[in-house]
Amino acid sequence: TTRFMFEIGELIDRTETGMDKDTFYMEMRTIANASHEITPSDTHLKFAKGVAIGRWGTHKGVIASLFLADDLEDVWLDAADDAGQYSSIGGEERLPCDVYHGLGIFYRLVPDYWIVKLIAGTKGDLQKSLDYHMKSNTTCPDRISPTKELAATQICLGQSNRDEALIAEGNASLERVLTIEAVNDKDRLDHRHAKLMLTDNDLACGYSRDGQQDLDTEKIEK
Repeated sequence: TTRFMFEIGELIDRTETGMDKDTFYMEMRTIANASHEITPSDTHLKFAKGVAIGRWGTHKGVIASLFLADDLEDVWLDAADDAGQYSSIGGEERLPCDVYHGLGIFYRLVPDYWIVKLIAGTKGDLQKSLDYHMKSNTTCPDRISPTKELAATQICLGQSNRDEALIAEGNASLERVLTIEAVNDKDRLDHRHAKLMLTDNDLACGYSRDGQQDLDTEKIEK
């Protein structure tokens, strides 16, 4: 249920007035939490709980939802340690690839800042983000979303370190996204977003499929 709700939510813009995404993602979290409590050792349910937390968080805004960051990190790191592998029939969910993918996004979007560590019990880390995205793309290569998210981290880390070569790698990854056939609406949305990031690399650090994130750490201090 959580995965199907995620797929539905991904195609509805955060500003869409015809749907209450806050209530939708809260219900998604409730279902995922209840399922995880029943079978806490199940890798799928660990992943689903993290997905539900993460999507509610990016909907509300990363800065506003930092109190959830530690729980999300814990459940996904736990899932990443599981030995089993899985692919749904259509390949929409692949484990552990998607767990690595999720952790890569997590460590890019959560700010790497001492106050964040104080508030949330964890903080971002662009090098960890890159490492997890590389693992995801090595384990399950040539997928649109993981390649796009790898690109976002390559560009963001490159900007942070003033590493023009890494920025160029990120743009090459975005170009590669556009060579992978889009087979559904979510893929087509990712193609559009890849083109936007190619046009404006400054979108990379705060990029999220369901809405650009405001990562201004001064707002945390206030």
